[in-house]
Amino acid sequence: MRIEKTKLTSPDFAKIQTTYYEAFPKVEQLPMWFMKMMVLRGRAEFVSIYDGIKWVGFMFTILDAQTAYIFFLAIGKDYRSQGYGSRFLDLAKRRYIQRKLGLSAERPLPWAPNNEQRQRRQAFYARNGFEKAGFYTQEAGDECYDFLTVEADFPAQDYVKLMDWAMFPLRMRYLPLTVRRDDEPARQPRKLLQG
Repeated sequence: MRIEKTKLTSPDFAKIQTTYYEAFPKVEQLPMWFMKMMVLRGRAEFVSIYDGIKWVGFMFTILDAQTAYIFFLAIGKDYRSQGYGSRFLDLAKRRYIQRKLGLSAERPLPWAPNNEQRQRRQAFYARNGFEKAGFYTQEAGDECYDFLTVEADFPAQDYVKLMDWAMFPLRMRYLPLTVRRDDEPARQPRKLLQG
């Protein structure tokens, strides 16, 4: 197993795009042109995972000198539930060993229609060493994401600073977010309150 940075001109980049559009709901996607712009500006990278010569998945990571944030991680649909996700996270921890590493996962909430899936996903990340950092974000559409990290200390302001820097000047258009402490209650989405 290995991971390596994937150039935007690589033949494997088409696999990244196909998997990205298939794996993530449209409401969670950033425009591909914007992600490419972040890569070209040196604020992010696409990384592929390989089993021998076989491409099996990717991650899109926003990074600066101190921090790495895994924004998207997906295994190709033909390779899911085969242990690649855990191996990918192990390789990512080694790749970014000199940086504070974090990612976000949907926050389990009683009103979420996929709450059981959210709990399983969080359990998966916990088994792989990613624990809650003590804060979560509430984003567009009132969706909530727990911030998970392998670090003992990952302050919320470090995450906000990274996102502001990496996504400038369009963060408010593509990632409007409110950061809340874990003990602050999440606001139920307006569509559920009205329905």
